[in-house]
Amino acid sequence: MLGSSYAAHKGPVTEHVKPIRVYVFYPSINHRSWWVLLPGSAKELFDSEGAAVDFAFTRARELSGHGRPVEVLQEKISGSWMSVRVS
Repeated sequence: MLGSSYAAHKGPVTEHVKPIRVYVFYPSINHRSWWVLLPGSAKELFDSEGAAVDFAFTRARELSGHGRPVEVLQEKISGSWMSVRVS
């Protein structure tokens, strides 16, 4: 800012970087489709859990090439979330 004594401070390189998240949602009660929510609110529907998780892993690998960590989270039938390792 002009006239301010505040100096911008950039943190160290080891600063925590928030991961990009890809979500795999369990089918809702009234639907049978699994769906994947990507960054930017893009949503894809799938007929099976395997297809949804495979798609999520593929997208996560592509996104990880941009330098930020990527995390895939899968919803369980209980509504809780588990982190799925991307290899």
